[in-house]
Amino acid sequence: AAALDSNDPNYDEILDGEYNLDIYECGTTFRTVRQRAPSYATGHVNIEEAKLSLPEFQKKLSGILHDYFASKDATAAVDEIKDLDCSMYHDELVYRTIKIALDHEESCQGLASSLLTLLYSAHVVTQSQNQRAFEKLIEVWEDLSIDVPNAPEQILKFLDCALCDGIVADNFVTRLPENLLRKIRDADASEFIDVYEQLDELKKFKEHAK
Repeated sequence: AAALDSNDPNYDEILDGEYNLDIYECGTTFRTVRQRAPSYATGHVNIEEAKLSLPEFQKKLSGILHDYFASKDATAAVDEIKDLDCSMYHDELVYRTIKIALDHEESCQGLASSLLTLLYSAHVVTQSQNQRAFEKLIEVWEDLSIDVPNAPEQILKFLDCALCDGIVADNFVTRLPENLLRKIRDADASEFIDVYEQLDELKKFKEHAK
């Protein structure tokens, strides 16, 4: 269907508008230039029978991401992901987007982070799906670091952006394992601003509860 004109009464800025993809440096981490994304914890994703098998979905997603990293055309990437019509694989979508980005330079990782926020804002991916994907990444971060030595730090950067953009809940940091938390403690605080803030809030809450 043709995109709605901005003067159309049914026009929705998030769903029908163009996606502006601006990235700026914050400390040494990448961060999207956006206001905090609208709350969309569960949304109205229709879970129906997949039109593709999981391997087929993974292959098509890899192609979409390859084109996106080259073109930086976020609108096309979001539309192509929507057209796959495989919402039941969107945990895998988020997980695989980050995993593939880890093998690319940081500029592509910034693009991947922006895309995840856009998918959330466009009601394509829910907060629950984002969180399940990060849980999976946290479970396998040690394995990922075999091929990508800085994978733990990069995953934490993705999480930092996710917290900043509101695509995961603030209390998600409570799920971080101790061995990954040590990576945070050993790093410069400017690397993971929002992760640090949420950990600090959690510490204050626990101290107040004593």
